[in-house]
Formats: sequence, C-alpha cells, structure tokens
Amino acid sequence: VPAVNVLGVNLLSRVWPFDKIDLNRVFPGLEGGETTQRIAAALLRLTRGAYYRIDIHSSNLDIEELPQVRLYAPNDDERATACLFGLPAVIERPLNKMFMATLVHAWRAHGGENFVLQAGRAGDLQSRHCETLFRSLVAFLDRTGIVEGLTLADDEEDLHYFGLRQSYAVLSEQAGFFVGRIDPGRWVQAGELLGHLYDGFTGDLLKDVHTPVAGLVCSVRRQPLLFEGDLLCRIQTLDDSGNDVEVMLHGQGQ
Repeated sequence: VPAVNVLGVNLLSRVWPFDKIDLNRVFPGLEGGETTQRIAAALLRLTRGAYYRIDIHSSNLDIEELPQVRLYAPNDDERATACLFGLPAVIERPLNKMFMATLVHAWRAHGGENFVLQAGRAGDLQSRHCETLFRSLVAFLDRTGIVEGLTLADDEEDLHYFGLRQSYAVLSEQAGFFVGRIDPGRWVQAGELLGHLYDGFTGDLLKDVHTPVAGLVCSVRRQPLLFEGDLLCRIQTLDDSGNDVEVMLHGQGQ
C-alpha cells in the first residue's frame, strides 16, 4: 500500500483534509463509521492476514531520522527478525496511550511480527534515505526467504540494537534559532558540538550545544525555530545512560 492518506499526500498534510483527523490515530477503525474510520478498518482488514507487517514512516516536519527499525513492546521473534533489515539501528520504544490507536498497535491483536521503519523528514525527499530503505526491504525479503536472488552487493553498515534505556534526548534549554552541525548516522563523543543556538530576533549567538553523552546520532532537528524544551537531537547510547523515559517520549516525533 504505497500511501493510505492519498489526499493528504497531495496536499502535503499528515491529516485527512476534510475532518483534520490523523489516520494513524483511529485504528482499528470502524466498518460503518466516518470516512477515516472506514479507511482504517479497510487497511487493517487488508493487512491483518500477513505474518510480517511493515509500517514505513518519515518523521515530522521538524526532525530528520536516521533509517531505523522501531519496535514497540516487541517479543523475542520481532527482536531477532528486526536485525534482518540490515539498517544501522534497531530501537525499542515503550508503548503508551499515544500509540494505542496506531496501525502497528492494531496489528498486535492479530499475531505475526510487526515493524515500523522510520527514516528522513516529512515534506522533503531525501534520496539517500530512500535508497537505504529500498535496500533494507530487499535484504529482508531475501533473508526471510520470501523472494530469492535479490542479494545486493554493497556492504551494509554495522547494526546496533538499542533498548529502552539507551535513548538520550537533547532538549533545548531556551527558545531560539537552532543551526545543526551534525547529521543522523554519525557517532559522537561526549562534549562534541551538535550545533548553535541563536537569538531569533537579533541573530546573536546564545550558546553552543554539545552532547552530554557519547553514542549514535539518530535524530536531528531541521526546523530551526524552536521553543524551550524542544528536541534538538536524540543520541542512542551503548550503555544505559539514556534520559528518563518521559523525557524520551517528549521528542518521539511520531
């Protein structure tokens, strides 16, 4: 299914244009309900019979995401299978009320294995992320034996698996204009420069932003104008030095 909210795609909108409802917040849907509820119900009916199910997402308009597999309260089979995509990061996320009406949560009631592939930033086309996702899907189809003879020659990046306590959200301490100096996919040391925060009116430099932890840069803010507490970067750490879970959820971007 290339796109569910086709009208939204045409209008560069996340929500269904007529009632302003986010389709990924109305699952499992309702067969005889409103338009968005019926679309959700039809999509679930179409996909629930599959064993492997993949939901492909960009991030929002503000954040660029490293191509990654996201798992929500996964079982051991999903943890193992997630590594077959060959993406640089597999990241576990906790379930909360925000995700109870999403497609991936609705799938859980029908068994099988369920994955979210997230990459890039909404409203823009990042060709290198598209190529990475394409190659990951080819690798997945080949390694699961669904399709044979699709192996690609190029080397893949090293895979790293990150648990719940291995995400560190770097939040802005004040409002301003953020200019990032780093891209998703880069490994950083503690104290390394992430970018600069400027006064949005005068242009004066307010502070240089440094990462307090070492790890893999998974998310970077691309929308420069921000408020105090907005997400600047998300660092995936190799140990359990991540933030409090509630802070991590603050910058989910989905």
